[in-house]
Amino acid sequence: MSQQDPTGNTGSSPGEDPVITELEGFDNLVRDPETGRIIPQTRKERKALEAAQAEIEHQRALPETVGAERGESDDTDPETAEPAMELGPDHSEVAKSTETTNAEPATGVDNDPVVAPTTVSERPAKLEEPKQSKAGRNLPAAIAVGAVLLVAAIIGIFWVPVVVMVLISLLLLVGTWEMSRLYRPYKIEVPLVPLWVGALAMPISAYFGGIDAMVFALFGMMILAVFWTVISDPYRPLAAAMTTGFIVLWVPFMLSFGVVLMQEPEGNYMVALFLLAVVANDTFGYIVGALFGKHPMAPQISPKKSWEGFAGSLVGAVLVSIGAGWFMLDLEVWRSVIVGLVMVVVATTGDFAASMVKRDLGVKDMGNTLPGHGGVMDRLDSLVFGAPVAFALFVVLFP
Repeated sequence: MSQQDPTGNTGSSPGEDPVITELEGFDNLVRDPETGRIIPQTRKERKALEAAQAEIEHQRALPETVGAERGESDDTDPETAEPAMELGPDHSEVAKSTETTNAEPATGVDNDPVVAPTTVSERPAKLEEPKQSKAGRNLPAAIAVGAVLLVAAIIGIFWVPVVVMVLISLLLLVGTWEMSRLYRPYKIEVPLVPLWVGALAMPISAYFGGIDAMVFALFGMMILAVFWTVISDPYRPLAAAMTTGFIVLWVPFMLSFGVVLMQEPEGNYMVALFLLAVVANDTFGYIVGALFGKHPMAPQISPKKSWEGFAGSLVGAVLVSIGAGWFMLDLEVWRSVIVGLVMVVVATTGDFAASMVKRDLGVKDMGNTLPGHGGVMDRLDSLVFGAPVAFALFVVLFP
């Protein structure tokens, strides 16, 4: 019968590799949904898994080694075996030391405590792990990565458009690759070629041809995804093709509306206002939620997102939208308020959409590419819904 030991190892029969369910220092592990066995995705994970298995095997071998030294038979049950009546001199000393260690301190003639010799070396105390913030992030790393991405986006939006195009393309390539890896434990092999073709075709077609070109690129990607899936003969072809279409439609297609918005008159300022509102939503929501959050919005989907943080997002995004809208686009206050409120609702919905995917797939983060944030999709989740809504606000409602 399998047993669970404190290290997260599920017991297995002799001769079989122990099943490791947890690895210290690794948070975003891919597991077999049926057995819980860790499926290493990188060389570092594989080496850590092999080391953990070797340690478990070593611990299992220790009782057998001690039993062999004491002359015990291999088929003797250690729980039911009678204690040995006679021991040799060396074994007698070990037994006395063990008994003395577990018993009350012995006293000599002068009632002085007799210290028993220690036969087992003490293990060093486990080092205390660095404390994380209440919201569960590495805050300095998150701030640094967010600042680098924001600066690169600002440079591309206002001065060098090719920079923002390269940045979007890289983020889409990495983000879609991260998502494709999440489906492997469920025997869904997402074909990378049509996935990456779609990730690159969406923003490029949006830049040169607008929404019409984006739609045709989406159709072409769907056809390529089905064709590539058929010739590659995966285990679950329909699931693979549908998942590829879902990823491209959810991330590259929707995010490319921001590229279309940049082509409008004063489009770079509209994109900047949209980004600032989303950043304000994340920043103020994080700060207020970490300090005052007590009432979760959706405990089963995103337990760390609170109503207090949502209120902080609303206030912060509206204030930032009013200031940035007046400074960059000379927007009336009521229009800026609408932009701020709508962006908070849409960005929060994008966060929940990503959380639903992660909960359903049994992962904490989409990946570990961006320190302090998780994966690329953990940073883009609030933007993908915001881009098409920002296009509708500035081009359709506020022409």
